[in-house]
Amino acid sequence: MSSSSANEARTRELADAFGAKFDVQTITARSVLERRNERDDGRRMVLVDVRAEDERAVSVIEGAMSVEEYERARTTLGAHDCVCYCTIGYRSGQYAEKMSKAKKADEDVEFLNLYGSIVAYTHEGGELVDPATGEKTKRVHTFGKEWSCVADGYEAVFYKSALVGGLGQMFKGLFKRKK
Repeated sequence: MSSSSANEARTRELADAFGAKFDVQTITARSVLERRNERDDGRRMVLVDVRAEDERAVSVIEGAMSVEEYERARTTLGAHDCVCYCTIGYRSGQYAEKMSKAKKADEDVEFLNLYGSIVAYTHEGGELVDPATGEKTKRVHTFGKEWSCVADGYEAVFYKSALVGGLGQMFKGLFKRKK
């Protein structure tokens, strides 16, 4: 089995395990790419990257918003599908489920979890951009080495210790000033 095939199989294994944990619909990377290439499918698709700022600083799916940006803009977006993603689908599944349960009855928004998230997106050949420059990049932050199963041709960047990275994000969140 080639490294790309092994990485793709590992991505599916992780995505299946995480996807079962959340009561939220999923959408595949291929479907996201197809919808992005269709100019008018009748319903707006909004991508929300739920990863931490330092993870997003490496790369994002072009046009994606951070959670903070989305929550500020949400009421102005009209009817839309909110496609949430992270590294492999756990954090985005949590966020999509939380937002789905909290939405108002008259709100026309569907929250979806990107199956396999940004890692699966690399296996479909999805383009990533460096948010600082807008330039295309093949680098992707995968949080920890265990989730660095990106497609061949992409470079995985990760915290030396996922535990340390997670604790760092938790502490940043505790001291973040509310706006």
